Amino acid sequence: MSKMSGYQKLAELMTKHSEVATFKRFDFLNTLNILYMQAELVHLEEELRDSMREDLESGNSMLSESSNEACTSANYKELKAQHSPNSCDLDFLRRWFKDRNMGDFPLMGKDSTLWETSGPSNLIAIRARRAEDPLGTLFLSKIFLWWHNCIGHRIKKPVDEEARYFEYEDSHVLQFANVLGSIISSALLVGSIMALYFVDNMIVRLGIVAAFTQVFSLVLILATNARKIEVFAATAAFVAVQVVFVGSTSISVR
Repeated sequence: MSKMSGYQKLAELMTKHSEVATFKRFDFLNTLNILYMQAELVHLEEELRDSMREDLESGNSMLSESSNEACTSANYKELKAQHSPNSCDLDFLRRWFKDRNMGDFPLMGKDSTLWETSGPSNLIAIRARRAEDPLGTLFLSKIFLWWHNCIGHRIKKPVDEEARYFEYEDSHVLQFANVLGSIISSALLVGSIMALYFVDNMIVRLGIVAAFTQVFSLVLILATNARKIEVFAATAAFVAVQVVFVGSTSISVR
């Protein structure tokens, strides 16, 4: 185990695992600071207009300082645009603080409970754990935790035997999510064709086409970031394949 303590110990963890490097947004202080600077800039603008009549060079210098202060507003806007930490990463960080074999409450000041008392929306992450689609996000936030609690902890070695915490590569989790997505999409198409093959009644066939089409479009919406037009196009192609199969096979009407 590392012999570091206090902020050094916490910094070591956040440096190694940037997804748990989370910090408070300080919304109130930033907003209050902007209001103070806004009031100051109003006065500076009046003073600037007066001074420009007398000394243009002095006015330019004052404008430069005012512009630098105004940049803080843009910085705060950029700060607000940063992503909040993943809930499972924040939970791990909180457990790390409390666990005697990991953090063991390394901070003693008033900020020692900041991560415990602040919600995810009030924190920003240097590298938030995110995926490109909803299915990948589900795997990163929920499914891989379930897998670890049921199976993973039995076959995977912990990073530190004393601390007993485990590491998983995001790329491996997302790769499995992509494979599962491909299997689901293929299974829907093959499943619909097989169901239509064993059914001769036209009314039942139409019902099967409608049911599989609904499931297919729902999967597209929930598991991908496809736009509405893309969902419509893919669903239309899926229906077309089923209709061609229905039209090319013998049927009976009962």
